[in-house]
Amino acid sequence: MPYQFLLCQKREKVALLTLNRPDKRNALSIALRNEIDQCLAEIIGGGLARDLCLSGCRIDAQEAHRIGLVNQVVPSDRLLDEAMAVANSIAEAPLGALQAVKTMIIQTYSWGYEEGAGEWFSQLRPSGS
Repeated sequence: MPYQFLLCQKREKVALLTLNRPDKRNALSIALRNEIDQCLAEIIGGGLARDLCLSGCRIDAQEAHRIGLVNQVVPSDRLLDEAMAVANSIAEAPLGALQAVKTMIIQTYSWGYEEGAGEWFSQLRPSGS
């Protein structure tokens, strides 16, 4: 589902949500909160998303992992190291291959968020690329 204020990239049990209100410094609004709730429902299913959103229930890392909200749980003292390892692994891959894979995934699953965010994405590209 395309969103106006949220970019949602999903891969298996992993989702990356990017707030897309740069003109408002990504401040949380009712509309943005609604989009986050909708995206959450897409990721973990409507029933569970309703329960979490309506009840305000907090879940721990193991439960978030069990329901597919996160793909890995690491001790807090290893978090930065693990995040950097993932980032470095991705950064070492050839840029063309990363772009091709991302394009294939987006086209395959037709998430549609890029149509509404094309201009925003173009602003992220370094000049000359």
